[in-house]
Amino acid sequence: EYTAGLGGNKPACQFTAKERGKVKFKYCRRKIVWDVISNMCNRQLTADVAIDRIYSQCGGIDTPVNEVITQLKRFRKEGNPVLFMAA
Repeated sequence: EYTAGLGGNKPACQFTAKERGKVKFKYCRRKIVWDVISNMCNRQLTADVAIDRIYSQCGGIDTPVNEVITQLKRFRKEGNPVLFMAA
């Protein structure tokens, strides 16, 4: 979604500031997920492995996306060494 887009939509990384403002809530809620995946990829993990780790830390594959985002926000505040280590 961030780099390739979904369903023929423009990738989020190519949004201008004006476009981000139109969908700010969706963009900022999802950005934490993109940032965590990007950070993990910078540490030599594949995106698939990063996503699996996120799910394992946030309750499993059946966890709703909104719950994963909420967990990631909490982990960012409190600290979670598995997900938020410096690159």
